[in-house]
Amino acid sequence: MNQRYSVEQVLGHGGMSTVYLALDRKLGSRVAVKRLDVRRMAPDEASQVAAQFEREARLLASLDHHGLVHVLDYFVEEGLPHLVTAFIEGRDLQCLIDTAVHEPDVETILGWADQICEVLEYLHAHEPTILFRDLKPANVMLGTDQRVRLIDFGIARLFCPRKETTVLLRGFGTPGYAPLEQYGGGTDPRSDIYALGATLYALLTRKAPPDAVSRAAGGARVEPPSALNPAVWPAIDQVVHRMMAISKDERYSSVGEARRALHQTRPSLFGPGTPVVRFCPHRDLPTAVPARSSTRSDPLRFRYPYTVICRGDYARVERAMKGCGMPGLAFYQNEFNGILPGYWMALVIH
Repeated sequence: MNQRYSVEQVLGHGGMSTVYLALDRKLGSRVAVKRLDVRRMAPDEASQVAAQFEREARLLASLDHHGLVHVLDYFVEEGLPHLVTAFIEGRDLQCLIDTAVHEPDVETILGWADQICEVLEYLHAHEPTILFRDLKPANVMLGTDQRVRLIDFGIARLFCPRKETTVLLRGFGTPGYAPLEQYGGGTDPRSDIYALGATLYALLTRKAPPDAVSRAAGGARVEPPSALNPAVWPAIDQVVHRMMAISKDERYSSVGEARRALHQTRPSLFGPGTPVVRFCPHRDLPTAVPARSSTRSDPLRFRYPYTVICRGDYARVERAMKGCGMPGLAFYQNEFNGILPGYWMALVIH
């Protein structure tokens, strides 16, 4: 491909596109190449779709977030547009839950949901706002670094509050995950919140959520996740129910609000033997860092000063923690030096 990329295998097919694993002979690295096949379309339609695909490439290239796949190249060969991105070693969440011998626990699933929220907040804060519009487990990749990344921006949309512009690739999303308004084109950031709730529902229950059209017609209902998975508690049911409201006016007003609601369910989440990190301010601590010792033998002690937010912004503290590793890990004070002011202590509960 393009006298630079050697195809090694097919990674997947979807609609009009095929994704390949390829070797970048110039840099010696493996990449993912997405090829859009427009040969069966009428010439005018093919030209329009190819232009939309190029806009998708330019949009992705303008974004910089660890929860998104980096765009490396774009080219047209034999009349077919190709998008080259970094190759992420891992599995999508749909594959993971379909093949897992042991179901992911609720804590793990909420950790994934929290990371997805972070990416959606980034996209929605973009100017103009970017709506993902096809969030589902199959479009969330879990890398070997345990980071989730959104993949396949095929039907993403730039959104302005007063005027919607530039549909990048046509489509209505995936039944079960697309909200009712998406079929009529009236999407806004709350549409991604619906898909987030549907994704969370599928991960918690290992069951596909019912289609929004069937729900609106009274032919299907969303069972509480706890009815299908006894490990889920009522607070999660309430959050998922509100995310998946048929009327977008009844959903959370923003991903940030939905994320805070998820955070509020955490106190009752963790079971015996699972580390839980809570933060409490201690502004008069000495600057010396005490020697690190085991928390398991002394589970309810305050340990380890952290340099993090001193004003009690819990959400930002959590984001800072997760930006450096998996939840539950301890980090030394100097890992936050120069980033977030003020001394804190972590309360680790087992």
